[in-house]
Amino acid sequence: MNRLVSPRHYPQVFSLFNRLPLCVGCLAGLPFVGETICHRCGRNMSAASSDDPLLFCTDCRSFLAEVDPLTANRSALRYDEQVKAVVAAYKYRGDERLAELFAVLAASCYYRYYSGISFRLITYVPLHDKRLAERGFNQVELIAKGLGRMVGLPVLPLLRRIKYTEKLSIQSGRTARFASMQKAFAPGEGASQSFRLRRSGWLSRKTDRPKVLLLDDIFTTGATVRSCASAIKAIPDFADVEVYSLTLCR
Repeated sequence: MNRLVSPRHYPQVFSLFNRLPLCVGCLAGLPFVGETICHRCGRNMSAASSDDPLLFCTDCRSFLAEVDPLTANRSALRYDEQVKAVVAAYKYRGDERLAELFAVLAASCYYRYYSGISFRLITYVPLHDKRLAERGFNQVELIAKGLGRMVGLPVLPLLRRIKYTEKLSIQSGRTARFASMQKAFAPGEGASQSFRLRRSGWLSRKTDRPKVLLLDDIFTTGATVRSCASAIKAIPDFADVEVYSLTLCR
């Protein structure tokens, strides 16, 4: 447990994991992200570089010279073959029972990395209507709603997907993935509720910039979450927010 969360959050995380129909051995066997990670995207890094307080992977170094719409990403699990099979059962074969497991893993990741950040709300990566019809549900939306209940944050659908793209898993190359995600998202129905948040002062404080937590299942190149972050910042009431992402796998 000590590698997953600080001692002050033991009660919350223990309570969450205790709800799952998994034994201690199964939990211990999960490939949780290690201690040494990229400061920006959360990728596992070599322990030999652990003395560097601002450690960046090769991909993220390319963003250091330009404005990155994404402040940071953190992930719960390494995307190995074991995790890939479980995610596929949920994402492509519709095993919605796994939503609770993934929500708990997302919550443990939240308490591990983001508990000191005052987020105003959670949002999630939307599916295109065609993809939603194929799958029957948005797997990330279910996890986001579970996470919101567990950490006490509202969940709003700030975005909708307006561009249909091939699955990123079959697109070759980082450049192709980023190109396919250009202008893929537009304001969703949750964005129309933001004026009430702004009027109430919930989205604006003089002491800090508002922060939004974006949820997705897998971080590969970061093309999807960065496109979403740009689209969120293009919403007038969210122009000054900082967008952080939380993904199940990296």
